[in-house]
Amino acid sequence: MCGFLEAAAVGGPLIELGAGAIGASAQRKQARENFQNTINFANENARQNYRQIGLRQLQEDQATAQSLLQLEREAQAGRATALASAGSSGVSGASIAALDRLYTRSLFENQQRVLQSRENNRLQLQTQADAIQSSTYASIVNATPNAPAGPNIFDLLNTGLNIGTGLYGIND
Repeated sequence: MCGFLEAAAVGGPLIELGAGAIGASAQRKQARENFQNTINFANENARQNYRQIGLRQLQEDQATAQSLLQLEREAQAGRATALASAGSSGVSGASIAALDRLYTRSLFENQQRVLQSRENNRLQLQTQADAIQSSTYASIVNATPNAPAGPNIFDLLNTGLNIGTGLYGIND
């Protein structure tokens, strides 16, 4: 009967230590799985957001091209009308050249406004892409698992003292 009690005094702390280590191992495994799931979710979310930005950029580029084409058509039509009117009125020479420069300058200024607007939109979309990257990074960093509390040095020391005390009691 005394042998059983002595064995229990020595073995009990060892069993507790082993159970703590097994529990900590299971927690670490679950934390790694959760972390991997978070990484996968954050990356997929970022991919979808990048696709949306790419689509918006494509739409902006198409709208810009359409606007530039429309401006060119309007300028050509205005120039043709003005030249026809000037010709039927008997205007020629320097006046026609000045009229042509006026339409050319107007077209250029309008094209510059459209191109500047496109550049502003690109900068805005780039800022959104940078925010997506930062958000994805933050999601992953914030989800990084902390090591679950497992046996630490004090647990090991306490177990050693309990075992020593148990062995000391056996030798008495």
